[in-house]
Amino acid sequence: MSAAARPARMLRVLGAALPLLLGAAGAPAAAAFDPLALQPEPPADDTTTAPPPWHGSGPGLRLELAREQQDRAGGGSQGYSSVVLDFRGEWRTEAGLRLALSDRYERRIGGDAARNRNALREAYASLAAAPGWYVDFGRINWRNGVGSGYNPTDYLKRGADIEQGSLDPRAQRENRLGTVMLRQQWVGAAGSAQLALIPALADGPESSLTAPGWSRTNRERAALLKLAPTVDERTSLDLLAYTRAGDAPQVGANLTRLLGDAWVLHAEFSRGRRAAAPGAPLRQADDSAIGLAWTTPPGAVLTLEHQHDGGARQRALFARLAWDDAFGLAGLDVSAFVRRTLDSRARRWQIELGWAAGDRDDLRLRWAGSDGTTDPAAPTPRHSLNLAWLHAF
Repeated sequence: MSAAARPARMLRVLGAALPLLLGAAGAPAAAAFDPLALQPEPPADDTTTAPPPWHGSGPGLRLELAREQQDRAGGGSQGYSSVVLDFRGEWRTEAGLRLALSDRYERRIGGDAARNRNALREAYASLAAAPGWYVDFGRINWRNGVGSGYNPTDYLKRGADIEQGSLDPRAQRENRLGTVMLRQQWVGAAGSAQLALIPALADGPESSLTAPGWSRTNRERAALLKLAPTVDERTSLDLLAYTRAGDAPQVGANLTRLLGDAWVLHAEFSRGRRAAAPGAPLRQADDSAIGLAWTTPPGAVLTLEHQHDGGARQRALFARLAWDDAFGLAGLDVSAFVRRTLDSRARRWQIELGWAAGDRDDLRLRWAGSDGTTDPAAPTPRHSLNLAWLHAF
């Protein structure tokens, strides 16, 4: 069988297997709240009060003004100013139709020129076709993986990154391009299942920074299947299978386990044959992220994670701190992370302070840097300091 025929065959197999899996799972039932669930299912309809024909929700429009100073590895510094309009909205109807839109426009000024960039992150429609059944269509940012700093099962991340100031993997995962897909979701007493069919929309580069970026997220046909069986109140499990035209299939799993009132273990694993670089031969690669999170008595969450990239043959340690209302001060949030590659002296880190200056305004100070990997001749910043004001309308 040719490489081009494999994805089509995998699509037929996944499509045939899903009804069998759902039929064996039993009748749909209301899903209970799971404190370990890292990806929420669509919210249930509120039957206590009838909503108007159309009503919106979500954070709406946000304005961000920022100033950033970068120190280059080869010497010298450069300052940048940016204006960002960030919109997230959601609308629903009584018929069970939900529409969602997420877009980010940025004007960045620095050096000898100004650049305008637009990122259409999400634009999709979701329909509650039947109790426990949901059908989604459009550009969807479907994130997978329980890792804190590395997600080998986040198969749709390739090409979806958006250039931004934050080095935090969690922020980059949230603020990226979605993938155009047709997705079906089922939720029942036995767990949930999701199947996404991804079309090929474009194969050439897009020269404009304001283009939608179809060639980045939908260059080849693909399919993604995710099963989340119900285990117990302290354990969550995801099983994934992914195939894309021209590539070998990938399989993965995510596991979280609540070890006590303050400890959570997480493990993420992916296996498949892939090339280490474009044009290189395919070889077996196992990727993993295994970590432990501890919620301290003051409320700070400390996470330590071991990461292994089988394709790049690289191992790393990752540590994260997240503390809301730090030091008992309402509105003060502190976050930090550091990633150290074990096979070299490469290190990447970031510290961020956020303060809620009212119901609609926030101030953010971020200091980030990298050591041990930067090419002195490259324009990559070695250290950066960013101050931003955010206002929600």
